[in-house]
Amino acid sequence: MQNAQIELSSHHKLIRSLIMQLSEQWGVIPAPLATIYGHGNRQASVDELQLTLQLIIDSFERTYIVIDALDECADRANVISWIKRLTRRKVGKVHVLFSSRPETDIEEEFDYLGTLIRVPLAGHAAENDIKTYLNAMLSKMTKWDAQTRSRVREVLLRGAGGMFRWVALQIAELSECHSPRTVEAQLRSLPKDLEGIYEKILARSKNPHELRQFLLWLAFSNCPLEVEELADVIAIDSSADLPTYAEDLRYFCPTNTLVVCSGFVARFGAFQLFNKDPLGFVKLAHMSVKEYLISERIRDGAVSFFGINETLAHSMITQTCLAYLIQLGSLPYINESTLKSFPLAPYAAKSWMAHMRLGCPDNAQTKHLMHRLFSLEGNILNNWVRLEDADTDWFDPDRSNHAKASTDIAPPLYYASSVGVEGVVQQLLKSGEDVDARGGRFGNALRAASYGGHLEVVKLLLEKGADVNLQGGELGNALQAASYRGHYEIARLLLEKGAHPNAKGGDYDNALQAASYEGHVAVVELLLARGADVNANGGRYGSSLQAASYGGHITVVQCLLKNGADVNATGGRYGSSLQAASANWPSRRVQSLLNGMDLIPGSGRYRWYAASDPKASAIVRAAGCAHKVQAPSQGGEDTIVRILLEHGADPNATGGKYNNALQAASYHGRSIIVGLLLEKGADPNAKGGGRGTALQAACYEGHHEVVQLLLKNGANVNAQGGRYGTALTAASSRNHVGISRLLLERGAKVHKRCDVRGTACATSLSSGSDDGTIIDSETHLLPSGNGVSLKRRGSIKR
Repeated sequence: MQNAQIELSSHHKLIRSLIMQLSEQWGVIPAPLATIYGHGNRQASVDELQLTLQLIIDSFERTYIVIDALDECADRANVISWIKRLTRRKVGKVHVLFSSRPETDIEEEFDYLGTLIRVPLAGHAAENDIKTYLNAMLSKMTKWDAQTRSRVREVLLRGAGGMFRWVALQIAELSECHSPRTVEAQLRSLPKDLEGIYEKILARSKNPHELRQFLLWLAFSNCPLEVEELADVIAIDSSADLPTYAEDLRYFCPTNTLVVCSGFVARFGAFQLFNKDPLGFVKLAHMSVKEYLISERIRDGAVSFFGINETLAHSMITQTCLAYLIQLGSLPYINESTLKSFPLAPYAAKSWMAHMRLGCPDNAQTKHLMHRLFSLEGNILNNWVRLEDADTDWFDPDRSNHAKASTDIAPPLYYASSVGVEGVVQQLLKSGEDVDARGGRFGNALRAASYGGHLEVVKLLLEKGADVNLQGGELGNALQAASYRGHYEIARLLLEKGAHPNAKGGDYDNALQAASYEGHVAVVELLLARGADVNANGGRYGSSLQAASYGGHITVVQCLLKNGADVNATGGRYGSSLQAASANWPSRRVQSLLNGMDLIPGSGRYRWYAASDPKASAIVRAAGCAHKVQAPSQGGEDTIVRILLEHGADPNATGGKYNNALQAASYHGRSIIVGLLLEKGADPNAKGGGRGTALQAACYEGHHEVVQLLLKNGANVNAQGGRYGTALTAASSRNHVGISRLLLERGAKVHKRCDVRGTACATSLSSGSDDGTIIDSETHLLPSGNGVSLKRRGSIKR
């Protein structure tokens, strides 16, 4: 855990970081990680991530985890609890090294661990580091005489007590002394601890109001700030009755911020690659700075003006962001030039809502500013949406679309309902806004609020006469939107207000299919109890049972079957529930993670890295999502297939993407399911679908174990059909050497022609690698009995 870095200061972000780092060791996305992501546009819970991390760790023989500055973690109690569970689970398999100040709660929590080895760092080792640092710094004081340098070294080493930062701050103070007398005076007045030094620096600040504002932002911003971003917070005049943008408050040079904050901040370039400007980022220099600013000591001391209350801090940041966005509303449009002139704009647009919820949303100033944002005044709403469209998924490239036309921007009531600002919604309704006005991704305000889970806003809209059954938008109706997201109370309220449980429309055709796909069993049960048709046909997955089967939700599948779901219903993308369950594979769960996601939630500055590095892309994207995911039910990969077969599912039913369940399972390499389907009578030679046969599908994807199973159960090695014509041609096209050899051993004909790809030999020639390899990288692959032998790389002899 990086020392004092905001993005890793909490338990769940630490877990994500460890998952990301361990996953990189795999080279591919680990199955446990892939499995917890459903549609890819939601965030897994901490419990799910912890379980996933444990499964990934279990896959390694030894795992070494290093956590720096445990005492600085924002929720260290959770981290401590997790470390204890982790080390207790598999002694000797996991090795954890963590550093910390000797805090009482940390020492007490780890006292019981018999495997704990304590290594004091504040003694001799720290003293040596301090001496080295001190000698290096004093050597730069070329204008001091040797006696003065010796005196400073002696006093600082005696008072350090292992506190490196104390020495660094004292040196910074002493460097401003220009005579032996002033040096001596400074040495005699040295504060004995860090808080004493902080108090001294604050007391002599020439810009106390600006310094306080900077420190407040650094203490509670939700991601590291660029120097230019921090500098621009000062452009909001908070001394007026209402925070207002004031151009003449802006610094001539952003780096003046570092001068004002000297002693409290550190400038860093860890993310220099992603930052076009060389000024870099700025953060609090040490966690002790924030601890002091929110402590009782500062409130009761001489510099109480600088004391910070967390709730009020978030309110002040909210107001600054809103005032900044209101200023942007005076501009006719947004472009790259705008962002250079207003560097805080992206942060303000992305983060004001998060700070508002942590602050005092009922504060009069905050409410007034929010009402202006959600108005038709100037371009305020339009330009906010162009910077950060809250009506889109976090991974949608259109989330920040500077060229978005005003005609494509929904009414204020829609956006206020979408983000759940109840007071603004109430005010807009009082002013006569049309409660059913159309617009936006979900079509109207009620559907947007239902999707977002904003119960009180939904109540307000219904009280004002919103049509509960109005159709339109991505998810068809309000009930389907609430059901898709698993918002039980909203779904129940909508049903009580007359929502039709079988209303059709939207991506999933009906609410039951939407809830089933996402695995929301409580909502599924509610809908069934209110008369939802368990066998309603239509939508992306044809039926609710097929949706739940593909989603991997065992409990929902069982619930639907118990309530009369037809196990052999046809239709939808996969033709049948059995094929959907057979096709479901963890890799599909991360497809939408490949769309350029932020490393730090709420910040777009790492999008370029995530999109450009093939190895890191999916892993990085899995580290920062936006919403909670409904994880697939626990159980083996074949559990749902078994349940469906036990309830009479036809293993040879045809239709859908893969034509039959066996081809679906073969294509995805699900050997357990392939074996189960064959055992239950699936035809290994059934033809149809994109790959022609199950054998061809398995050969194309390189699933050796599945190929063996199919051949053992009578699959015709020379069957024709599908995209590649024969199994050998399919294997050759992807250079699957081992499978090609196996097929040849089982009698595959090399020169057997097909209408699509010709012969396997010709295909292998056309798909050879850049170094001239044909099918195999070595010699003597093809038996001479087939008329072909490889004598050396790149040559074929008939």
